[in-house]
Amino acid sequence: MSFAVKTCTTVAEMHIAPILAAPADGSRDVPRTPGFSWIGFPDTTKYEFILARDAGFAKVIVREEVPVSAYQYSGRLDWGTTYFWQVRALEPVPSERATSVFAVVQEPKPATFSLPSVALWIWVVIGILALLNAAIIVFCLVRR
Repeated sequence: MSFAVKTCTTVAEMHIAPILAAPADGSRDVPRTPGFSWIGFPDTTKYEFILARDAGFAKVIVREEVPVSAYQYSGRLDWGTTYFWQVRALEPVPSERATSVFAVVQEPKPATFSLPSVALWIWVVIGILALLNAAIIVFCLVRR
């Protein structure tokens, strides 16, 4: 009996922290009520999610433990502001923290309606035509 052994290579990507997916690092124009997602680890049952106003995570807005690799923010973030978010696995095996930054969309400018400016010569022509109409009407009435 004979057999052949085939060589193969395995490329395994190993990460020590969750991979933050959305919003992507450096994103701009993120909605005011963003959804967050990340690629976690198999068998992880608890993650720590943190949303903050500063890179040092001293001004924390949300710190929550979640059982899945996603979090939906229920409040409204400030227009045109930069935020930082961080995730780490807690159970069954703690991981390193993964950090990302994003910016919320700018506040839309209120729609303003303005009449287009009309040149003076157009008003002069309208005035002359109105006088000619009045003159024709008067002429027709006098001629009867």
